[in-house]
Amino acid sequence: MEGMPGKWKNNRSDPGKVSEDMNISLSQRTEESVRIFFVESRKDSILEHLPLKEQTMEEAIDAYRKTQDAQSDSYGRTILVDGEYIGDVWCYGIDPEKSPGAMLGICIFNEGRWSKGIGTQAVMMFLNEVRKKYGIKTFGAFVFADHQACIRVLEKNGFRFKDEFHEEGRPTRYYQKRLG
Repeated sequence: MEGMPGKWKNNRSDPGKVSEDMNISLSQRTEESVRIFFVESRKDSILEHLPLKEQTMEEAIDAYRKTQDAQSDSYGRTILVDGEYIGDVWCYGIDPEKSPGAMLGICIFNEGRWSKGIGTQAVMMFLNEVRKKYGIKTFGAFVFADHQACIRVLEKNGFRFKDEFHEEGRPTRYYQKRLG
């Protein structure tokens, strides 16, 4: 899969950097990657932090096909590390005239790649791409309040806490980022 590369070197003095040399890139989602994501994202360790709308493989593929329409209000990319597919980053509710202009989501399903700074770098790359593609000036993100890893990814990318409420019986936070 062809992607937008980013070589990230070890820098222990900066916790926002990845923890080892690796090539992080974003690539086009495909029906095959949607199938892989559907299976991989059904692990208990993922489901405890990521509510998923699609309950069947067919629903996931149908949702993906709708994103291929030119008028779609969602867009996503796969996250690759050294060519290995490890997760997705996406936005939905795209409308550059509104605030936020899109809502952000990310899932790294490969647990061996957690806590290495990959999500932080992937979100940074994705926000730059989506800003250029759609002209979005603000992004929003919902996260369960106990999902500290995702909160760190958002904060390292300049998202600011805006509100906390209960969703599905759990404390949930809303973060927002304004781009320059």
